[in-house]
Amino acid sequence: MAPPSKLPRDWWCRTFDGDGNKEITVLTSTGRLATFDGPSRELRSIRTDTNLKLLSNSPGSLGLIGRDAHGGARFFTYREHNHLEIFRRYLAAGPLSGLNETPDGMLWVGAGGVLTLRPSPYREIAWQSAPAGLKVGRYVALQNRDGQECVFMSTSHSIEGYVYSSPELALEVIAVTKDDNDMLVTFTSIAGGTFRLKRKLNMVEPGWQSVPGVADLVASRSGLAMFVDPDAGKLGKAFYRVRRLP
Repeated sequence: MAPPSKLPRDWWCRTFDGDGNKEITVLTSTGRLATFDGPSRELRSIRTDTNLKLLSNSPGSLGLIGRDAHGGARFFTYREHNHLEIFRRYLAAGPLSGLNETPDGMLWVGAGGVLTLRPSPYREIAWQSAPAGLKVGRYVALQNRDGQECVFMSTSHSIEGYVYSSPELALEVIAVTKDDNDMLVTFTSIAGGTFRLKRKLNMVEPGWQSVPGVADLVASRSGLAMFVDPDAGKLGKAFYRVRRLP
C-alpha cells in the first residue's frame, strides 16, 4: 500500500485498539482515511471511500467520528487495523461547523450558527444555544459551576458560555453491523450500569437467550457501547436486544 499523497486535513493520535501503542489516523484533503502504527510509522490501513471533510475535535467512545459535507455524522470503530463505519446520523441540512461527543454520552453539534445538544442515539435536539455566528462549536468544554451545568463553545471570534440541563439517556440498540463473520451490536449505555446481550435466531422463538461466550458489559461511561457476537454471521440471521441488569 502506498501512503496517501495529499496533505492532511485532520488527524488523531491515540490508542484505538487498546494494545497500549498509539495509532495515528490522518484524514487527507481528498477524503482518504489512513492509519499508521505510532512507534514504527508503518501504514496499517487506508480507506479511500469516506468522503469525510473533518474529524470530530474529541474522540468518540467507540472510535472516530467524522463529518461529511451534507450535515452527516459518521461513527467508526477500530478493528483489525481498520476504521469500520458502524452507523451515521444526518444532523443538519448543511455542513457541520462542530461535532463533539462528551464523556456523558452527549453529542454537541455546531450548524447554522447555533450549538445543539443531542443525547445518544442523537435523533432529537434536547437543547439549543442562541444564534452565535460562524464556525460555532468546533471546540466545546463542559464545567459544573455552583451546581449548574455550563457549556463553553468556540465561534469564529469568541468563546461563549451557556447554562443547560442534561437530558436523560435511554437504553436503545442503535445499530447491528457485520464485520467478516462477527456481528457488532451498538447501543446506548448508562455509566455504572451492567448490560447483557440477548439473541433470537427467529422471531417465533418464545424467549430471548443470553449469547454464549459474550460476557456482561459494565459501562464505565455513558453513551455508545458495543457487544461483539463472534462468528454470528455464520448463523444466517439473528435478532438482538440489550437488557440492563438490576
